[in-house]
Amino acid sequence: MKKVWHGVPANITKPKSIVAVLYENNQKTEKTVTLNAGNNWTADFTGLPETDNDGNPITYTVAEQALPSNYTTTTSGPQPFKDGVATLINDYVPNKTSVTVNKVWQGVPSDVTTPKILVTLYANGKATDKTLTLDSQNGYLGRFDNLPETDANGKTITYTVVETPVNGYTSTTSGQQEVKNGLVTLVNTFIPQNHSIKVVKEWSGVPSGTVPPTITAELYANGKATGQTVTLDSDNHYTASFENLPSTDASGNPITYTVAETKVPDGYTSSTTGQQPVKDGVVTLKNEHTPVTPVTPVTPVTPKHPVTPETPKTPTTPKTPTTVTRKPSKVTPETESSNRGNNTPKPDEVTSTPTSVETSTGKLPQTGDKTKQEAALTIVGIVLVGLLIAWRFVGLSKKTK
Repeated sequence: MKKVWHGVPANITKPKSIVAVLYENNQKTEKTVTLNAGNNWTADFTGLPETDNDGNPITYTVAEQALPSNYTTTTSGPQPFKDGVATLINDYVPNKTSVTVNKVWQGVPSDVTTPKILVTLYANGKATDKTLTLDSQNGYLGRFDNLPETDANGKTITYTVVETPVNGYTSTTSGQQEVKNGLVTLVNTFIPQNHSIKVVKEWSGVPSGTVPPTITAELYANGKATGQTVTLDSDNHYTASFENLPSTDASGNPITYTVAETKVPDGYTSSTTGQQPVKDGVVTLKNEHTPVTPVTPVTPVTPKHPVTPETPKTPTTPKTPTTVTRKPSKVTPETESSNRGNNTPKPDEVTSTPTSVETSTGKLPQTGDKTKQEAALTIVGIVLVGLLIAWRFVGLSKKTK
């Protein structure tokens, strides 16, 4: 008989020996042989009778007494002889290991269901036929069991794990992930679905021919200003959009967006003041033109005691003026000798003759024409002024001599 070993790594030492037991007609006997490296794992049972005492043929078989550790056998139980040879086969069973795979999700919104994933086991960088499915039913936890630690040559096998990518997520552990202390953790991060918000401005009550002013709208996230603004004017027909807005924050919590007009322009009022909610992806801001109210004229006040204007008195006829005749005063000439001594005459040296005023008892002709009377008075006044000037002139001339 002989012993055959399968799959024993070169660096693994086979058992020192094995014992084979002989069976006669399926009955165990006390006959054994020992196989080892010294006899090249072969031995013979000799001197065996072909028949029993009754002349019946004896059927011989052989079995391994005990299976060595780290080995399995493909020839368990009594094995028959073929052409006088029985073969016992042992397969090497390397030490076993296991790999646990854990799946971690990040940033997934509470209302989103995480998908199942497929994980493939790699040995020394090459894909094996071993896979795991991780889902919510198994808590995204699985394990590869009964993995040999070494290959057929006794070399240590390096195991890695690869996840099949899933849509809507990014992986921070893409590619082959190394096993550490029998564990691999795969991490997937949710990709928020970006969307846009359209802002529309509606004007009402704007007079024909009037172009509404430009306005600015600001975006808010969960009630806080983001600093993102859009400008609405006649060029864009008072319509603009906020683009590429994430639907969730870094923790996967939904973001509630609102929009507010930064300032209501003068001459307008707003029916959408403050932060306005998004409805079907649209925010509408409404402004109404405020017409100018005309100034109401002041109602005149009626006086409590009105004053009646007085009627002018009838003018009286002026009295007939009295004609006054003035004679020029005579100045006594001074001697030449006295003038030589002092050019400046003294006041008491001038002798003036009193002017005699004769009152005319005669009356102006009563013609009844008022205009002629006024003309006559004017002429008399002019003559008197002329005489006065002449008198003054004569007096001054004498003083200068």
